[in-house]
Amino acid sequence: MARHIALCMVGDAVKGSRKVIYLVYREGLGSVFRSQVTEPAGFVAREGWPVNIWVFAAVGEFIRPACRRRWSKVREGIGVPVVRLPSPPSRWRWAWNENRVLSAAVRREGLTTQRIVLHCRGAFAAGMALRIRARYPQIRVVFQMSGLLHEEAVMDTPRPWPGELEKQHDLLRRTMITACRGADAVICVSRAMARYAMEHLEADPDRVRVIPCCTDPARFRLAHGIRDRIRASLGLQHKFVVAYCGSAAVWEAPERNLDVFRQIRALEPGSHALILTPSPAAFHRMARDAGLDEAALTLLQVPYNDVPMYLGAADIALLVRKRSIVNATASPVKLAEYMAAGLPVVMSDGI
Repeated sequence: MARHIALCMVGDAVKGSRKVIYLVYREGLGSVFRSQVTEPAGFVAREGWPVNIWVFAAVGEFIRPACRRRWSKVREGIGVPVVRLPSPPSRWRWAWNENRVLSAAVRREGLTTQRIVLHCRGAFAAGMALRIRARYPQIRVVFQMSGLLHEEAVMDTPRPWPGELEKQHDLLRRTMITACRGADAVICVSRAMARYAMEHLEADPDRVRVIPCCTDPARFRLAHGIRDRIRASLGLQHKFVVAYCGSAAVWEAPERNLDVFRQIRALEPGSHALILTPSPAAFHRMARDAGLDEAALTLLQVPYNDVPMYLGAADIALLVRKRSIVNATASPVKLAEYMAAGLPVVMSDGI
């Protein structure tokens, strides 16, 4: 995996570069930071590239004790230096210029004359990197397009959209086009996303590469040996355990997954849902609204490193989503994790 990423980052676009910096915008405490940022960065570092991770974080994450504790946990065991850059509060985004913050970080690290790679997760990070490249043209920008921001913003909203939503969609689409047009390389998670980027977002076909979401199977080896112990600790020894691992985001269709579980339970009354999520309160509400017996659900918010052992306790997994361009271009990392855990997957088509 690491060699594939290093080669795809991207041929001549990064030849001769001295350092790779993963640039992340306000996702450091998100549920996918470990799987989609620090884990790939670690692989690339082990291939011999000097790697740092720079994360724009809301200023409150520097101050609030709960956020500081979460950041301490995030940094544990990464093996790659993580630098946080202050981002203004959401209500006062005008408070300071984030481009100047990034430019100052480049100067502070003595990188103004070095050929470095800014590997940007998302269009916002890529947009800032492109503005920095205008000042320091030796910098190379890789745009990691993990989703279609403009389509996610209007998902589940039928046309005609309200005026403000229409403006938001257009702004995000222009942001995506700027990133695709300007980046030295564009990494897409699926062939469908690559086609979309070339046909709708003006990406240069010669700069587009496809790297599907994936996981390290070695993380799941221990889980197979402790399956019975984990099931016993959860009181699930004699249950048919149905796993769901994910958030309550609209594109992950949590209600549909709960509905599929309800249908499974109708066929097999001993079924039990094991839900691993950063949003347990939201799932409690949805389960209650759906009339599900809460005794048939176990909702856990677990550290990233513990996900394999809990998935290993299940018998089957759910990956059910709605038909949409967002999901048609997706490559969910949870599918790789389910497969690495040895689970059969109930999965909707069109992903």
